[in-house]
Amino acid sequence: MANKAVIKRHVDPDIFKNYIKNRGVSIRQLGTLCDSHEKTIRRMLQTREVTLNVALDLCKYFDCNFNEIFGPDTSPEWKKSMVDILKTVR
Repeated sequence: MANKAVIKRHVDPDIFKNYIKNRGVSIRQLGTLCDSHEKTIRRMLQTREVTLNVALDLCKYFDCNFNEIFGPDTSPEWKKSMVDILKTVR
């Protein structure tokens, strides 16, 4: 079985924590309210990166975009990932 490419994005933990705090949700509550597990969310904050699936899940729950909840990501890796995603979708 071939390895599946994992697309990751930078996370600013302070922006994320402030965002969920302003929405009145704790990390523990968030783990039960969306499809991502609490441990996954805590690991995301520790490593400062999030997989595309988890990012989409959290953005869907909060009805927001990546920059609002995770902060900006101007890294070359994320830019390359965005280009690869657009090529796949088109």
